[in-house]
Amino acid sequence: MTDQLLAEFLAPEPSADPTPEALAVIERALRDFRSEDFAIREQASAAVLRIGLAALPAMRRASEDSDLEVSERALLAVRQIEEAAREAIAARAAALGAPAAARLQARLDEANRAWARLAMDAPRAEREGRQDEMERIASEMESASGRAASIKRLMSMAGLAASERS
Repeated sequence: MTDQLLAEFLAPEPSADPTPEALAVIERALRDFRSEDFAIREQASAAVLRIGLAALPAMRRASEDSDLEVSERALLAVRQIEEAAREAIAARAAALGAPAAARLQARLDEANRAWARLAMDAPRAEREGRQDEMERIASEMESASGRAASIKRLMSMAGLAASERS
C-alpha cells in the first residue's frame, strides 16, 4: 500500500476518465480561458480545480497552447491539482502511521544508498574519460536525489519522521 501511495505521490494521475459532464465543464473552461473578462477566466480556473485529477490530461495538453493566457492558466491548474492530490495522498499515508513511516524510510534509505554508490563511481568514470558513463551516472544521481526529496516531502506532509541514515 505504501509503495502505491509513493508512486501516486510522485506522479498524480487521474483514476478514471472524466465524466461527460466534466468534459463539458473542461471544454467550456478552455474557451473561457480566452475570455476578455477576467472574472470569467477566474471562474473557469475554479471550475477546472473542482474537477480535479480528471482534468489533468486536458490541462496538460492546454499548457502547451499558443495562447499565453490559456497555457499559463492550464499550467497553474495542473500544479494546483497535483498538489491537492499529493496532500490527499499524504493524509492517507499519515493514517497508515508507523508502518507507512517504516516503509517510506526504507525507500528513502534505498534512494540515498543508490546516490552514494553512484557518487563513488563518478570519479573513476571521470579519470577514465568515459563521458557516456559520466552522463549516465549524473542522470541516475539526479533521479535518486529527486526520489529521495519526494519521499522526504511525502513524509513531511504526512507528519512521518524521516531520518538521514543510510
